[in-house]
Amino acid sequence: GLFVAMPSKRTPDGEFRDIAHPINSNTRAKIQEAVLAAYEVAEEPVASEEKSADESVAEEN
Repeated sequence: GLFVAMPSKRTPDGEFRDIAHPINSNTRAKIQEAVLAAYEVAEEPVASEEKSADESVAEEN
């Protein structure tokens, strides 16, 4: 499934450390819900275009 990772930065020793720290789990959940909702809205046109392309190919065959 999908997940939301907080922004991170690579340290000099090669590890990645989060640079955004929600103040509590409720805030983290709100951020995650907003990001996933925006992703779903942005994904809809792509899914529609793929479906249209698949239908066009099926009609040609």
